[in-house]
This record gives sequence, C-alpha cells and structure tokens, in this order.
Amino acid sequence: MTASPQHSPGSASDGDLDMLEPFLVLLFDDPVNTMGYVAAALRDVLAVDGATAERLMMEAHTTGKAVVFRGSREEAEQVCTRLHGWTLHASVVQ
Repeated sequence: MTASPQHSPGSASDGDLDMLEPFLVLLFDDPVNTMGYVAAALRDVLAVDGATAERLMMEAHTTGKAVVFRGSREEAEQVCTRLHGWTLHASVVQ
C-alpha cells in the first residue's frame, strides 16, 4: 500500500500550484518601431532605467524575444496590456 502525499494546512494543493508559478511577459522583436521607441516603452511600462531598457530591447532584437517581467498572472497581464498599448508584440506565458 502506498501513501498518498499529504498537504499540511495552509500548503498549496496540486490544483493551486499553477497559482504559485511565476508568469512571464515575453517581448518579441519589433520590425516596425524604432529601437528608441521600444526602449522608451520599456522604461515607461516597467519603470526601469535606460540601461536596463536598452539591454532588454537589444535582447529581443538580437534573439527574437526577451523576458521583460516575472510575477503573478494579474501583474503579468497588466504589463502585457500596457506593452500592447505601445503597439509592441508581447505575450504572457507560464
């Protein structure tokens, strides 16, 4: 007889594990907008400094995509929506 896993009070059940996993926002390379525009959008949406925005923009430009945010599903969706508002191609993934 094998014992089933036990969950202590307050611990996440298997169904709750998805809620604990970080959600990522991927920014994809943008062949339309200028690099400066994309960096400005990242500074505004993510509230990062210019160097960080430039690094993220260049990663997306050179590799095709960059992880620009990690957090809860709700936060990730908000960031993604704001990037869309700047006409950038971004997606939320888990």
